Amino acid sequence: MFRLFIAINLPENIKEKIGDVLREIQEENPQLKKIARWTTQENWHFTLVFLGYQPNESVPVIRRAMEEARKDLREVKIEFKWLDYGPIGDLPRMVWLTATKETESALSKIKNKLEEKLLENKISWGRESRPFRAHLTLARFLPKPLKDLPKIREELFLDFSVRSIFLMKSTLKPSGAVYESLFQVDF
Repeated sequence: MFRLFIAINLPENIKEKIGDVLREIQEENPQLKKIARWTTQENWHFTLVFLGYQPNESVPVIRRAMEEARKDLREVKIEFKWLDYGPIGDLPRMVWLTATKETESALSKIKNKLEEKLLENKISWGRESRPFRAHLTLARFLPKPLKDLPKIREELFLDFSVRSIFLMKSTLKPSGAVYESLFQVDF
């Protein structure tokens, strides 16, 4: 059994720019640095479809579904907009980087096409019922009232083009999840 998800990985230059901004925020907000568990830069990605635990023999079937989906996919431009707390509300539990509405719409179409092809190929998983929210999780912490957190909301305009999706394996360890790319499908 593998714990799997389909994702978009970020280019290294974008990761470096985000990392620079995070270091500034951590220096300006030592309280936040202490309460949050920061995700490592190499783990930053957009999850499109979280498949959960899947039998090993499902990997080639998932690959086939991804390859079928790519026929209808085109290059997408990812545009980040805000670094903020999430999810939106009074008790956030993450620091995340959100994408523009246009990016969210484009990624949602990719997600829907992938889910359609996964279903056609008889892959079962716990489908999300909430609307897709394009975000990059940078840190996690126990839910805290927004009023008790330092202000960090910051515009952060970065963009890059996406031409590939990845099947990722997630291994849970006490130090956090370790991700490994099993393969990529280009479009």
